Amino acid sequence: MRRMLVHLVQPRRSGATTRPWGSTVGDGKAEDVGILLLSIAHFRSRVHPRWVGPVLWVWLVVEFVGSGISPWATYLSGLLLLAGCGGLAAGLFATRQDDHAGLVAAA
Repeated sequence: MRRMLVHLVQPRRSGATTRPWGSTVGDGKAEDVGILLLSIAHFRSRVHPRWVGPVLWVWLVVEFVGSGISPWATYLSGLLLLAGCGGLAAGLFATRQDDHAGLVAAA
């Protein structure tokens, strides 16, 4: 257990900036493209809450640009991602089951 905690705290030897959860900046490009597409689709669909799409766009900018400028940008990007995904979940739980059935029938 202690070895795992030390691995999370110590930076990698390659000199790359690490995220608090262990992966390096630049890893997971497919997930980043997926988040971008998800945020565009959510914004264009005009589903409540509308602020989630722009928050995820800001997350992408802070994740790639800000992480090279300041170590605090990593924590800010984590908070932005949490807020964006939390907003998606809150919007999903706020809609009633009837609303989902109407959206599926309309498609």
